[in-house]
Amino acid sequence: MPKVMQASKVRVPKTFRIQQETLDSIEELQKKEGLSQGKILDLAIQLLRREKELAQ
Repeated sequence: MPKVMQASKVRVPKTFRIQQETLDSIEELQKKEGLSQGKILDLAIQLLRREKELAQ
């Protein structure tokens, strides 16, 4: 269960560059799955962690 925190304490500046292919994938997931950008990032980080754990 995600931890509930004050928005003012958890906001992260989102100034970064991504490849057009990645942006297209994000937009596709938002349309098809109804996911927010934050949820997509959370899922991507979880998958990277799992992949790293399996590689060890």
